[in-house]
Amino acid sequence: DLHSFPTRRSSDLEKETIIYPEIAWGNYRVIADEHNLKVLNYDVYDLHSLFEAIDSVEGKIFLIINSPCQNPLGHAYSIEEWKQIMEKLNSLQREVILLCDIAYIDYADGDPKAYFSLFDEIGDHVLVLLAASCSKAFSYYGQRLGALIAINNDEEFLNHYMNLCSRSARAT
Repeated sequence: DLHSFPTRRSSDLEKETIIYPEIAWGNYRVIADEHNLKVLNYDVYDLHSLFEAIDSVEGKIFLIINSPCQNPLGHAYSIEEWKQIMEKLNSLQREVILLCDIAYIDYADGDPKAYFSLFDEIGDHVLVLLAASCSKAFSYYGQRLGALIAINNDEEFLNHYMNLCSRSARAT
């Protein structure tokens, strides 16, 4: 039940899995370790690798995708690849949190936000989080200013979730 996500106890996290790229920001591993999350990695150039990682998880999934301009590789998924990813996530029968790390979106070619329209069709079991970095967008590296945008079909859940995020942020 997606509504239970923000109120979990740390003991509940031990069986949960975070999936992120093989080559990624090193702090993802630190965050996973601090929260007792199992870690699976995928090859950003191979959607089959991503789908295998997803299929290997029995419980809740926390999936991190850096696109466009994946750091440090610079990779970006095409709109067709995003459609496949969203179809996969929507087909699952369990809770999914998709964190789209869009820190470098302002440096991407073309229409890097085109895939956002796919979030209009997310299943009720999917929570999409867009993590933006204002310090990157403003070319002011080292400063810690960002935004978290949460997308879900249930407005009451989103209000509850954002309230809990705010409390957690103030406490850390």
